[in-house]
Amino acid sequence: MSYDTEFKRLQKIITADDSTDEQRETARVVKETLINNSIKDAFIRIKNRTTKYNDLIEKLKAIINDIKVNKLTTALADIDGVMQEAVEESEKEDAGGDKAG
Repeated sequence: MSYDTEFKRLQKIITADDSTDEQRETARVVKETLINNSIKDAFIRIKNRTTKYNDLIEKLKAIINDIKVNKLTTALADIDGVMQEAVEESEKEDAGGDKAG
C-alpha cells in the first residue's frame, strides 16, 4: 500500500463519526509512525544520494587535475564517463528510489 493511500485511510479512521476512541487512538499512533518512518527514509535517501554525488565530485576533481597537467584528451573522455554515471544514478533514483513519500 502506498504512503498516500495508507495516510488517507488512517485519516478517515481518525475523523469518521463511527470510529471508536480506541480505533482513533490506534490510527493516530500508526499515522505518526508512518510519518516518522517516511521522514527517516527520506533522510537516508538524501544521505545516500549525497554520498554518491560527493564521489562523482571527487572524480571530477581528479579529471580537472589531469586537464591542468595537459592530459586533455583523456580527461575529456573521463568527464563524459563521469557525467554518464551521474545521469544513470539520477535516473535510477528517480525511477525507484523516491517512491516512499
